[in-house]
Amino acid sequence: MFTQSYLFEYWSIFPILASLVFLLFLLDLILRAVALWRAARANQTIWFIALLIFNTMSLLPIIYLVFFAQEPLYQTWQKQRLEKPNAKKAKTKKRPAR
Repeated sequence: MFTQSYLFEYWSIFPILASLVFLLFLLDLILRAVALWRAARANQTIWFIALLIFNTMSLLPIIYLVFFAQEPLYQTWQKQRLEKPNAKKAKTKKRPAR
């Protein structure tokens, strides 16, 4: 059914697929670690246990980080966007009177 040339053609895709799977694994690991860390810092025990037990291919950590964290990421991004123009202003310190 398959000749040797067909097998070699399909085998050439393996490194690309293996790299993609590895990158997805790293992304899942990073998102899970960040979500677990934020849930632990906020004393959200139920979220911590759910994130630790259920493997949802990063869907649950993304949902937690964006919507249910103590300070959700969308609020953090809005805060950074609003504070960015103010950061350009130089803050001067007042010297104490002698």
